[in-house]
Amino acid sequence: MEKQQTKDPEAANLRRLIRVFTHRWVLIVGCALALGTFSLALSLSKPSMYAASSTLLFRSDNLDQQLFGGTILKASNDPVREGSTNLGLASLGAVSVETAKAMGRGMTGGHVAGAVSVSAKGESDLVLVTATDPDPVLAAEIANAYALQFVQFRINADRSKVQQAVTLVENQLKVAGSAASTQSAELVQQLDRLRLFEALQTGNAEVVQKASPPSSPSSPTPIRDAALGLFVGFILGLLSALVLDRLDRRLTDVAMIEEDLGLSVLAVVPKSEKLAQEREVGIQAKAELEVFRMLRARMRYFNVDRDIRTVVVGSSAAGDGKSTVSLHLCLAAASAAGVRVLLIEADMRRPTIASKASVGTGLGLSELITQQNLEMADVIVEVPFSIGKKDEAEKVSFDLIPAGAEPPNPFDLIASARMTAIIADAREHYDLVVIDTPPVSVVSDSMPLMQQVDGVIVVARLGHTTRDGLKRLTSTMEDMTAPLLGIVVNGLEASERGYGYGYGYGYGYGSGGYFDEPKVDADNAPEDSSPAVEESRS
Repeated sequence: MEKQQTKDPEAANLRRLIRVFTHRWVLIVGCALALGTFSLALSLSKPSMYAASSTLLFRSDNLDQQLFGGTILKASNDPVREGSTNLGLASLGAVSVETAKAMGRGMTGGHVAGAVSVSAKGESDLVLVTATDPDPVLAAEIANAYALQFVQFRINADRSKVQQAVTLVENQLKVAGSAASTQSAELVQQLDRLRLFEALQTGNAEVVQKASPPSSPSSPTPIRDAALGLFVGFILGLLSALVLDRLDRRLTDVAMIEEDLGLSVLAVVPKSEKLAQEREVGIQAKAELEVFRMLRARMRYFNVDRDIRTVVVGSSAAGDGKSTVSLHLCLAAASAAGVRVLLIEADMRRPTIASKASVGTGLGLSELITQQNLEMADVIVEVPFSIGKKDEAEKVSFDLIPAGAEPPNPFDLIASARMTAIIADAREHYDLVVIDTPPVSVVSDSMPLMQQVDGVIVVARLGHTTRDGLKRLTSTMEDMTAPLLGIVVNGLEASERGYGYGYGYGYGYGSGGYFDEPKVDADNAPEDSSPAVEESRS
């Protein structure tokens, strides 16, 4: 069997993401709702806050150019740097202290600094002074007072620089004396201009819009906070789901087998509540066999160039349902007119098929291999079945070679020349020979058989078989050049039956150990080892 190749990696990744969301939507939605609810509750618990803003405009009046013909208070030539400087000045703690003094009411500079934020308004020369407080009137008063104190701070700073120039000129005038000289006259004129310039200082900043008390609170914002919490929760839930998907190595759907592992799926066996109901031994509903008829048809359709007469049915782990698939594949094949079917129970360590088929467990495969005087006919048991309603049932049957008594060396028996001869003999006398084998991850009994048959079917159970186990099994078969026909997926949920055909059997028996453990009859299996869907005793 050739592995399937994903033609569009992006489409495969999208489908993988959708698959993760589909299988773990409870976690994702739960995280989103939890964080959204927490954000909403936290937002509602906060007191209402009101924000009021006043606007400052920074611009130069160029009075020094007009009075002196040059620049006395030199500004930066870089607009970006000048804007950053203005923002930094507006955020100084000294302005907060002066604002608190001007307002009184026991207000402190720390209170003002915590209530006020300064920000640029786009790329313009405007700066917003925003004050936040539980009282909307007080928020507006703080914003206006802060803006005025900042303007005054700038005026005082500029006047301080001009005053230094005034002091320098006055000192020069004292040195020149009181004589009416040209130099003294010029100094007096310059001094008058400096005092006028000092009086006209504006700090190059002015309040162009005063703050007014806001009518609605600026925070909290429950709807926005809840929406943000939902979004962040959804992202966290999705990331958690992706991590869990990486850590959880179990197969969860058919697409994981086809796309991630690149394996062909022959058939999908869905779960059904009808399978858990009691029914008469030997009576099988036609719908329950449809998926196994489809399996038989696909085996033949995908291998038209060779005759598939001997098939090994195996699995990577115990409890995948391989014995159920073996049994009902034989039943579906035997329902066709004139088809001779033989089922060989090669699982000698923990056989269950004879019990499921309700036949005696006398001589079997182990005796046929070890006792040279026995013929195949001596150990074959006919398994009769009725298909359909009781009054209109169709009578069919197939042959079964039970496992027989458990030998001390099952692997040696399976690998013997006698077993090879039995398979060759069965191939000559039957149209289909199905060999049920132990799980590969538990024992290696099935390995010798995989190279002696026309094809191998691997059974994988959703929610039980791991990706690593299935990949190791198929890689081992590829190394052995074993003729892998495809994968039978077992245990499909009712909500995911897009791959299913009719009704089929879910979990198979046999989830326990294979070494030195008592054999458990399917009808008396303990509760902790019973399948999720009870199998019919046919």
